[in-house]
Amino acid sequence: MLFLVVDGRRLGVMGADMNDLTEIMLRYHAYNAANLDGGNSSVLVIDNKIVNHPINWDNLEATRPISNGFTLEK
Repeated sequence: MLFLVVDGRRLGVMGADMNDLTEIMLRYHAYNAANLDGGNSSVLVIDNKIVNHPINWDNLEATRPISNGFTLEK
């Protein structure tokens, strides 16, 4: 199982588009993929700690409530 969270949006940078995401998935030989959301709702949490850097429209590192997600547990 591959989880991909892309940081990138900040002042002057748009982040990844769908073509970028498709290329990454193909590079890792993904055969089934889902896109949930982007921006500061894209958060990767490992051991209850945020490990990426979600940036909001004010260029601050912040998250927002989300209605869906994936979890992986031991």
